Amino acid sequence: SVYQIWTRSFCDSNGDGIPDRTETDDDTELGKLMHDFHCTQAKDMHYPLLADRVRYFKETQRGRNSMCAIVEEYANEVATERENKLIRNSILNGFKGGVLTKKGAAVMYPKIKEAEIDLLYQEAKKPVRRKKTAK
Repeated sequence: SVYQIWTRSFCDSNGDGIPDRTETDDDTELGKLMHDFHCTQAKDMHYPLLADRVRYFKETQRGRNSMCAIVEEYANEVATERENKLIRNSILNGFKGGVLTKKGAAVMYPKIKEAEIDLLYQEAKKPVRRKKTAK
């Protein structure tokens, strides 16, 4: 069987391509599965197991509540990760600029463990390697 698959990719932060849409237009098992992944209504799906789970999460109050809790937990995790990254970058930049001490970092950012502050300090004090330019 010939699959007519169309994909469009974008790059994540690592520069890797991630397919964000795939379509097939045939009646093979793969084609039916891809159809189901694009369905917004459980009644339009081919596979009963997948349709049952979609129906649960989209059409029942308990399922919607579960999905809301999962999405909220994920959003909180992402926000915490971003906050921690910003804090670590601030500490690192403060060390590199000579405007922050380890003790100052510990006082300003009590959530960050002393061992992590030590690692950031060591990273900031590493000599910067300059690329050789061709003449």
